[in-house]
Amino acid sequence: MIELVNWRKHLVPSVVAAVPLFFIGANISGCGVGQTAPASTVSTSPEKAGVSRNLLANQNKLESSHRIHPLVFGPAMPAAPVLAKIQSYAATQTAPQEIPILMYHSISNHPKNTLCVAPARFAEEMKHLYEAGYHPIGFNDLNQAWLQHQPLPKKPILITFDDGYEDNYQAAYPVLKKYNFRATIFIVTNFVGRPNMLTWDQIHFLDQDGLIQFGSHTLDHLDLAHMSVEQQKRQIFASKQILEQKLGHPVPAFCFPSGRYNSTTLQLLQQAGYEFAVTTHPGSADMNQGRWSLDRVRVSGDEAVSAFDSIFS
Repeated sequence: MIELVNWRKHLVPSVVAAVPLFFIGANISGCGVGQTAPASTVSTSPEKAGVSRNLLANQNKLESSHRIHPLVFGPAMPAAPVLAKIQSYAATQTAPQEIPILMYHSISNHPKNTLCVAPARFAEEMKHLYEAGYHPIGFNDLNQAWLQHQPLPKKPILITFDDGYEDNYQAAYPVLKKYNFRATIFIVTNFVGRPNMLTWDQIHFLDQDGLIQFGSHTLDHLDLAHMSVEQQKRQIFASKQILEQKLGHPVPAFCFPSGRYNSTTLQLLQQAGYEFAVTTHPGSADMNQGRWSLDRVRVSGDEAVSAFDSIFS
């Protein structure tokens, strides 16, 4: 049975800024929003063999505007940093179903790209969460809490990383290990092993350590909203199968590339066996949003650490 999702919040006919793609190889087609792109216009693999760090400073110039169609849900991400606009989770402790899901990308020093959070700053943020009494959990824990009514620790929070950058292993993991924090990395499976991306050996190491869980971010980081049913199915099903074959256990969570999806995407996710999917829509996650369209709190690289501290007090 298809679980109902909260559609109403997505149906605002406003123009929003799309999250800039961090991958040079990722393809967002120019087709009209709300229409399915012809198969010939959707690339099934990136043109580039890797990701050039020299272009990171220019990634924020790749932003484009999209009008939200009733069946095409984009990343309703305000141009201004969102952390200062998210209500403190401490004030929502009487509503245990609301859980913040932090959204990181690269943990690296690229000040002009807001998708990059400096390693020193990331360390400060994790230290603050530890001292403030937050308990990072995984999507398996969320499943047990929401579906099996198992208790969660006080002040639960999820930490997620999109795309699968090598610095998640080099810079983020040692900090997470220090505080025994769980986290989830969403992998673009066809990008594994490319320059600046995680390798399968690193993924295996992190998975076996137990703190890091992995989710799917599709095969190629393409715009699902402009794909045919078969094209979407391949991106959604095959990426899950690859991860599960490599890791030897189920992969419960999915992340929409650039926050883009439509009603077909939601149905395919459930058919593929995903328990959860996360968006780029700002806010804390709530089961009423639907398990396959959960909000997240984007941690922007240009946000002051003090703002992060005040949010998660």
